[in-house]
Amino acid sequence: MRTAIVLGLAMTLKMGQTPTPALHVQDGWGREIDSRGITLLDWEGHLANPAVKLRVELPEGTEFPAQLYVHGTSHRLHFDRSDEEDRYGIAKRIVLPKPVKSVDILVSIFPDRDDKSENHELIFQLFGPDRLERTRMRMPVRVIDQDPRSWKPLHPIHIDYSQDKTGYFRDQKVRKVLRLAADDWAYFIDQKTDPVPARSETSTIWNPDGYKTSYPIVNRRPYTGYLLYVYGITHEENRAGGSPSLVGKPQTLSGRELSIRRSGSVEFDVTGNWNRLGWFLSEGDDDWWVSGNLRAERSDLYSIAVHEFGHAFAFEGTYPAVGRAKATGNGLAGEALREYLGQSPKIDASDHLVGITDPVSHYGGYGREFQGNMKARRWLLTKTHLLCLEAIGYKIRRTTAFEGLKVSPATWDWQAGRAVRERINARGGVPDYFFRVVDGRLPEGVSLDSFTGEMSGVPSVAGSYDATVEADDNDPTTSAVSTRVRIEVRGE
Repeated sequence: MRTAIVLGLAMTLKMGQTPTPALHVQDGWGREIDSRGITLLDWEGHLANPAVKLRVELPEGTEFPAQLYVHGTSHRLHFDRSDEEDRYGIAKRIVLPKPVKSVDILVSIFPDRDDKSENHELIFQLFGPDRLERTRMRMPVRVIDQDPRSWKPLHPIHIDYSQDKTGYFRDQKVRKVLRLAADDWAYFIDQKTDPVPARSETSTIWNPDGYKTSYPIVNRRPYTGYLLYVYGITHEENRAGGSPSLVGKPQTLSGRELSIRRSGSVEFDVTGNWNRLGWFLSEGDDDWWVSGNLRAERSDLYSIAVHEFGHAFAFEGTYPAVGRAKATGNGLAGEALREYLGQSPKIDASDHLVGITDPVSHYGGYGREFQGNMKARRWLLTKTHLLCLEAIGYKIRRTTAFEGLKVSPATWDWQAGRAVRERINARGGVPDYFFRVVDGRLPEGVSLDSFTGEMSGVPSVAGSYDATVEADDNDPTTSAVSTRVRIEVRGE
């Protein structure tokens, strides 16, 4: 039924008979990529992936008002919002009331949980004032999947349902969704801690009356990692909540106290989130668009779990780094976090980041999940979340999201008059890449492919050549990287 709704939206735009000149698409460096297409990354772990900027050039003679409709052959291809109210559906529809020459868009791939790379297409359709289609084009999309085949958590999150009095969490579908949310946080935590003995950690549990009365609970079994009590409540505001234990102890490593906690709790109103519409339960990544967690729709349990678990694990004033950021107003201190965002993010009274959008994925930061640039319905962890974890005191896993662009120097020995084909070795970062010579020169007869870094041709003049080649990628938080290329061309 949900698929039918999406297709029905596309069908409301009628098909014309006579196509006009073609659309063209450029990448962030102004290169035409109609047939070449784009590369998207599915980063390691369940994380909001990089968004790539494209420019759609409209045909000459386009009649206005017009509409540009962009969608993909996969439900997981998604786009930035056309305006503040653009929060529903998968595709991107841009209304163009006045003449323009081009339109900029962002495109990304929603993460999945396998390790298989993919091939898809983007479809661009232009409609005229009469709502009839004028032209369309299809462009290839390559998805590089960087997920591992298997992994084992170093800092596991143990979910304990023993204090639930509602019975809601006996449902295995509910438990599977919550397990996914906990594991998605745990994947990025590379933190060793000492074992916690039985009956040594105290947590506070709210009664089902909803934040009115509570009681203490002591861990019955030993564990290593984080102990998270999850249970149901009913509350007049119909909201969930999460926090670390205020009466528990900090984690230790080799007996030394750390700045992170050993346990916490998350409570869900079993009737819904800010409403009584119940919960949307899905583990499927293709269902990312079904709920945006707005007050007029069923909230997505995964989204709210990821958020509230975050309060228990990190985003709460009991954690010293968060407490200092709130008390001083200077923001969350962390060198890598400040370098990535260009600022130390401030934290409000609700323990949420203030005004932060993740610069690479364009998803909203913690507590601002529904306010980013992307049409983000299901909430996701972002690279900003991970750097906040680090600033709060966790050691985080250095996943592919932290692998910057690297380019190796090259030395080649060629012979004049013979065809050559060599490639500059670039890796990491956010493809696609842009290569260019910024200093020196290449042998006559040899050219550099700006997409691949390949040098090819037939060198015609013997001699020694030195050139500086610069490579750039689609990460807006980093600068281009340069390398030296030395070429010796021997005579025929």
